[in-house]
Amino acid sequence: METLFENPVPICAVGAVLATLCGLAVLSRRNLASLVALAVVVSAALLLLTVELLVVTERESVEAALSEIITAVGNNQVATVVALVDPSSAEVRADVEKLMPMVKVKDTSATTIRTEIENAATPLVATTHFRGRLQGIHERTGQQLFYFDEVEITWIRRDSGWLMQDFVAYRGGKPIDAVRSLRRNRAVP
Repeated sequence: METLFENPVPICAVGAVLATLCGLAVLSRRNLASLVALAVVVSAALLLLTVELLVVTERESVEAALSEIITAVGNNQVATVVALVDPSSAEVRADVEKLMPMVKVKDTSATTIRTEIENAATPLVATTHFRGRLQGIHERTGQQLFYFDEVEITWIRRDSGWLMQDFVAYRGGKPIDAVRSLRRNRAVP
């Protein structure tokens, strides 16, 4: 059922097929019943699309939080990123406060986003895997930095919303220590 609320494509596809069939019935029979059926199908599709737009699932909330973090990193807003980190994750907060000032970020993005929610956990926990891209300049040396590889973020649901609990950046499938990498001024966190 969540798929129905996260993706309008199935609603549009089924609605279009049913509306086409009802439209053909209207053209061939030219009676009130087929016209009413067409109106019902179109109304139901529009109602379901409206519900899909209004209902925000947990997965969509996590991906909105990810988008907020990606935007804040791209705009070099350390305070915004720190505000999106779970207060109990002191090490992650420290990493963000160390990493972000080291790099003047020019551009960021996230693609191939996959989010898994652990519904059995209390509070709710989610993990997002994505291909992250970051382009920037090392503040101390002026060296161009470019990162394009897998990133994994663990989220926790708090009253204020989804907060980052942990993150792991990968290079070639292996986790890296982004802070140490930048301190040694090697290209790419």
